[in-house]
Amino acid sequence: MKITDALLGEHGLFRNLLQSVERLRSESHDLIELRTAAAILDNALATHSDIEETVFFQALEPHIGDAGPLAVMRAEHEELDRYVSEMRDSEDVDYVKTVLRDLVALARSHFQGAISRRKRPFSFPSPRKY
Repeated sequence: MKITDALLGEHGLFRNLLQSVERLRSESHDLIELRTAAAILDNALATHSDIEETVFFQALEPHIGDAGPLAVMRAEHEELDRYVSEMRDSEDVDYVKTVLRDLVALARSHFQGAISRRKRPFSFPSPRKY
């Protein structure tokens, strides 16, 4: 199996996970429940990011450089980590729900290949050819 196939397969699972977290975020006012959902999402995102950064990006970097799409995706990984950290430190349920909403939106944007919240598309060559 190619790494691109595995990563794309994970994207399908993430769509379902993000929908579940989004639904919980809109229905729950329990801080522990919200933080648990964030921790589960964080665990899955961390594993996925590690694979992207250590295998996928390393394979693409010699062909497309470390700027452009790879820099954007690395920045998104850092921002996702920051969101999780912010939730961990807050006791304010409304703030946690807001950050969780932003985390889900950024993760969804990342998986759809958007450059940032501004959603300006970038040119990304097909990784399957590398």
